[in-house]
Amino acid sequence: MNKFLISCAFLAGLTGSAAAADMGFDVDGKPWYFTLQGSYGPVLADNDFFAPNSNAAGPLFGSIDYGNAFVIGTSAGMFLNDNWRVGAEINYFNLDTDAMNFAAGSAIGALGVTLGGDADGFTAMFDVGYEHDFTDRVGGFVEAGVGLINLNVSANTGPGFNGFVNSSDTVLAGKVGAGLTYDLTENVEFFGKYNLIFGEDASLQFTAPGAGLNPVPFTVDTTQHTVLFGFRVKL
Repeated sequence: MNKFLISCAFLAGLTGSAAAADMGFDVDGKPWYFTLQGSYGPVLADNDFFAPNSNAAGPLFGSIDYGNAFVIGTSAGMFLNDNWRVGAEINYFNLDTDAMNFAAGSAIGALGVTLGGDADGFTAMFDVGYEHDFTDRVGGFVEAGVGLINLNVSANTGPGFNGFVNSSDTVLAGKVGAGLTYDLTENVEFFGKYNLIFGEDASLQFTAPGAGLNPVPFTVDTTQHTVLFGFRVKL
């Protein structure tokens, strides 16, 4: 909840919507916009991982479970007309890591290994969105984009196994989203949205010096299903 309070204070989701022509200034009749945004909400799915050579029990696979996501970022672009917009966005995200669950039957999994820590990173994407005003204050949007996602996992295993993950990777990714907005003032809005980011698997590394193992490379799914609630300031 502290992260949600930070996002409220920042008054800044992954992307988000833009209110039409009042968002900025006109350049050759085209309304430009610039926003700061912040949001917080649950992660709806875990990420699968796979280590083809675990150095201990052959192939190793399982999942990393998350709790909530915290996102802050900025976006800029222009409206082509009253509804369609194109632009770019950069967002920082932090995912609470609840546990790493190894596949049943592996020697490591039998030790009851858990993982505590954080997964964070950034997304940088070009996107296109469609905006629609339902009333003077309530609006809705759909959007899609393509770009990059960086995933960094920094976590330690629990009792029974001495190891840690502290590595990152940047891969190609896309996103789709939809949501609703409510204008609190002319320049500040509250929004709620569903967001899906999907990309190539990130290549990371697990290290367990206490077990006498060499660093173990593994891949992890970068898909993120989130429901985010937050604020955006239109500058």
